[in-house]
Amino acid sequence: QQKAEAKNQDDLADRDAKALHVSNMMGDPLMCEDTGVAALGDGGVRREHFKGYSKAQIAQFYKENQQMLEEKAGAKEAEAAEEALWTSQTSHLNKMIEAHEAESAAQKRFEAMEHKAAILQQAEVEKARKKQAELDKYGSVQAGYFDGFGTSVR
Repeated sequence: QQKAEAKNQDDLADRDAKALHVSNMMGDPLMCEDTGVAALGDGGVRREHFKGYSKAQIAQFYKENQQMLEEKAGAKEAEAAEEALWTSQTSHLNKMIEAHEAESAAQKRFEAMEHKAAILQQAEVEKARKKQAELDKYGSVQAGYFDGFGTSVR
């Protein structure tokens, strides 16, 4: 039991010694140099006295980095949304153009069919006229041509 008490006391003494050592190191000016020595009044730093950044400065750097990352992500999302909108508008415009072109092509086909029908009708009329001219070229007299002769009052 004495051994256990002696061991407990040794452990307590070790723990106290380590705590004292840590507190001495944390308070030692050589080990914990003041990083604010190099700071100038206008926010600048003297190079020859620079000892590193303070914890507040490091925290500010992390905060600024996080803000930049969030802004970058927001810009990327906005760009993706704009790209999606542009793609949608372009797709809609292409569909409208295709519909107009299809309608225009259908109108052209309809006009071509009408034109072809008109030409065919003109050809039939011309064929009938030529046939009649062929019949009339010899100057033949048809029945009823002389029926009206001598019937006038004179």
